Amino acid sequence: MSTKKLLVHEDKTEINKTIYCLEQFIPEMNKLKTAFENLKIGSFSSEIYNSVKQSLSDENMIQLYYESVNKELDKVGIENAITRASLLKAHENTIEQFKTEMKRFFDSLNTSFGMVDLRLLDYQGGKFFISNESVTIIRERNSYYLETKEEIELFNSLNELLKSMQKTRLAMTDLIGYEYPDHISTIDLIKKYFIFENNKTLTLKPVGIREFKRNHKSH
Repeated sequence: MSTKKLLVHEDKTEINKTIYCLEQFIPEMNKLKTAFENLKIGSFSSEIYNSVKQSLSDENMIQLYYESVNKELDKVGIENAITRASLLKAHENTIEQFKTEMKRFFDSLNTSFGMVDLRLLDYQGGKFFISNESVTIIRERNSYYLETKEEIELFNSLNELLKSMQKTRLAMTDLIGYEYPDHISTIDLIKKYFIFENNKTLTLKPVGIREFKRNHKSH
């Protein structure tokens, strides 16, 4: 029987940062959508957006543009290669403007928060958004799991140790009558006064409590 993995940490700061970054990037996506629609070869669709996400280049959309222009030339019966080339050349300014916008767009992917992952943004009904599925992916990317029986047993043991140390700190405070400063390590005090280690064996120091009390008399 396989061991069920245990979630031990979820980096909420990184999760919120990623979601915030994506939300702030949506206006850039709208600019890209407008640039494509200015080519006048059809509406910006989910298929077009998936093409952008897969290739991260302007080549696919420019190819679609040329295909659209060629179809229009076919419709009006222009077959002469020289004439077609001349008419296509007239579209170079539009293509260059689109390339400039695409370059600006791809440059903007690298934000102060890191590289924007377009796969986490969805497009439907004319709007860009972060789906529940994307939020789940973001959470998983920033979650830390223990997966083996040995890892989980050690984690549980450390948790018990932590609880014991917190209880010990309170008992030390009660013994001396005051709370020692936070910058003084509980672990260091326990090692100094109470624990003796020899050949990987831990034992209690017989006079440790007395020494600790004597050196930390109540103010």
